[in-house]
Amino acid sequence: ASDRGVTTAIVWLTRADDDDEGLAFGTEHGYLCIWRKNKTGDGFYEIFCDRLVGGTDGVEIAAMAYDTSSGQLAVVHRAESIHRFVIDGGMIPRVVKSVKIVKHWPQAVAFGQVGVRGPELWTFG
Repeated sequence: ASDRGVTTAIVWLTRADDDDEGLAFGTEHGYLCIWRKNKTGDGFYEIFCDRLVGGTDGVEIAAMAYDTSSGQLAVVHRAESIHRFVIDGGMIPRVVKSVKIVKHWPQAVAFGQVGVRGPELWTFG
């Protein structure tokens, strides 16, 4: 846990067109971290770790979802915030969009049907 806090959400990252695998996790202090699996398969190493913007109602990452077909990662945290990233070939998250919905404290997130603009993002709170 150290200074990042305990892990509160986790998803496995895979891509259909790539052999690389990884793990994305969020913490109680609002950190989003990504670890890539070693090519030898005997461990992981950290690729990315950064603290997402928090708010007065907390910074804990409540839930995460990953869509393998689009390579998109959704992250919600208690600051009434919803973040959508694309995980690039180096497993670095690139922001697609981040929004704050007043008085919506998301507890779960999922990808829905795929439309013209990509998969829909659903949050529950």
